[in-house]
Amino acid sequence: MQQGLAFLLTSTVAAVSACTIPGGPALSNNITEPFALKLQNASNPEVHNHFLNIWDWGGGDQHLFVSPSGNSTKELQLINGVITLSNTFWDPPRRAVINGEVCCA
Repeated sequence: MQQGLAFLLTSTVAAVSACTIPGGPALSNNITEPFALKLQNASNPEVHNHFLNIWDWGGGDQHLFVSPSGNSTKELQLINGVITLSNTFWDPPRRAVINGEVCCA
C-alpha cells in the first residue's frame, strides 16, 4: 500500500514538474470568434498539423476526429467552456464531443 502511494506521489510530482503553467490573466471560458482545432505533435507525424474535423455521430452532437476523417470546420466556438458548433450553421448550437479514433499500426 505504501509503495503504491509513494509511486503515485512520485509520478504526480514528475508530471507536474514537467508542465509549465503560463502566468498572466486567466483565460476566458468563451471564445465567440469561430476557430478550428489543429493538432501539433512533432513526435507523432501521423497527426502533426492535422485539424480536428466534425462528424455527426448520432444523438444530435458532433464528434471530433483527426483529419482526413469527418468534415472540416472552422466554425467552432467555446461557450461556457464547451466546444460548440457555431450557431451561424446550427440552431440551436450543437456540442462537439471529443472522441478518439483508434488507428492500427
